[in-house]
Amino acid sequence: GVTGVQTCALPISPRESAPPPLRVDLVDDALTAVEKTGRDTFGYFEVNATADAVNLFVAADLDGTPNQDGRPDAVVHYVYLAEGGLQDPAPPVGATGPVFLVSEVDFDPGKILGKVLEELPDSNPTMFVLTSAGTVDVESDRVEYRVQMTSDLGGQLSVVVTGDGQIVGTDAT
Repeated sequence: GVTGVQTCALPISPRESAPPPLRVDLVDDALTAVEKTGRDTFGYFEVNATADAVNLFVAADLDGTPNQDGRPDAVVHYVYLAEGGLQDPAPPVGATGPVFLVSEVDFDPGKILGKVLEELPDSNPTMFVLTSAGTVDVESDRVEYRVQMTSDLGGQLSVVVTGDGQIVGTDAT
């Protein structure tokens, strides 16, 4: 038998966990910051998270007069940084398209990237994208989540995922 075995308990110092490869952890704070600006919004054309920031493309009205169809005709681009928060917006520019509301966003930042990163170990995530699942003519109350990946071999893949990161489908480019 083995005798004289000694055990040693070493104190474990708490470490800050590294941020995710794409700043999905900042999306909720970024949306909240834009909502707190008090600016009238029609929703969001797109929100995306990169390794460094969250970009928010807010649907707005270009001339301050509501359109007859009630749809937005402009986009205002905001950037939200981990250090520095919400930056001043760019001037509005003309845009149309389907939008989604903050109340429709429902994803788990701790799970959204996991399955894609596990299934595509030879690819690098470049962007996490939220858009409306609708079209200009057909409104939807569902947000579509995509993880943009770039292969070490040079190809690009857009992976559609559920709010908890399950893979739904892909588009290769």
